[in-house]
Amino acid sequence: MGVSKNKARNQWIGEVTIKGERHRVYGVPGDHDKGKVKAALDSLATDLRNGVTAPTTATVNDYIDAWVERTLPNKNLAGSTIAGYEWMADCWREE
Repeated sequence: MGVSKNKARNQWIGEVTIKGERHRVYGVPGDHDKGKVKAALDSLATDLRNGVTAPTTATVNDYIDAWVERTLPNKNLAGSTIAGYEWMADCWREE
């Protein structure tokens, strides 16, 4: 398990192997915070060791719903910005 810098992409990449499978976490290109990738990698490793896995049949709607329910509320955004993001998420959902 470790975090390294991909200099060509200016991006931190975390990698862990669990039960013979390699898993990666990618940072945002240009972000200099190695700690964010390390924290995400630690969280992923813990989940994988505890048997938590992503559903293999996840749809675009599943990912949008998860983002709206879990990620969006944790952002420090104005109410109008959140409303705009929720509206856009509704537009992107498949019917």
